[in-house]
Amino acid sequence: LDHFGQSIALSGNTAVVGVANDTLDAELSAQGSAYVFVRDNGGAWSLQAKLVAIDAGFTDGFGGAVALDGDTAVIGATGAGPLNQGAAYVFVRQGAAWSQQQVLLHSTPASGDRFGLAVAVSGNTVVVGADNRDVNGNDRQGAAYVFARSGEVWSQQAQLVAADGSVFDGIGETIAIDTDTVLVGDPRRERTLVFGRSGTTWTQGQVLQASDGVGQSFDFGARVAL
Repeated sequence: LDHFGQSIALSGNTAVVGVANDTLDAELSAQGSAYVFVRDNGGAWSLQAKLVAIDAGFTDGFGGAVALDGDTAVIGATGAGPLNQGAAYVFVRQGAAWSQQQVLLHSTPASGDRFGLAVAVSGNTVVVGADNRDVNGNDRQGAAYVFARSGEVWSQQAQLVAADGSVFDGIGETIAIDTDTVLVGDPRRERTLVFGRSGTTWTQGQVLQASDGVGQSFDFGARVAL
């Protein structure tokens, strides 16, 4: 099964649909892809492009997570990268043509990070989750990585981690961004972390928890939106 629709994103009259299990040819099983659809003035949707990674690899899982803002799309691929740590691919649109702009990798990759499990984009900022990332000696504490675009070049701006993070937290499973505010889901601890940016500096703010649900194991933070 291709798993068409495993992930979806919408911005204006453009939608992106991830197909993480798509097999492009016999030697690229589950490399993955993403489809871009656009809506015309009459309300009809049509296929505009199929996005695939230039460096497509076996079981990359490209399309497991997608995000879209205007003419910028971000596609997560948890099995990609030189160490299979995962990657996030940025595509940009000019007119009706889409092209790969850059592959995002965090600065200290390790095998099994699952970087790209969640992606979010707002303007010239992208956030990528890596829920299996070891942090400060804590196995699979998880983290989220912020990238900023200057011109056509993306660079890592920050690593977002929980101030009280511990082993197996798995933060970064879900993320959302709007301008200078990021939400990072931490469902294993029934909470969502709020981070804010001032200039280029990110700091953790409030921790969101449900007053009637803490300790009830109902995965608070399993999905977030902003």
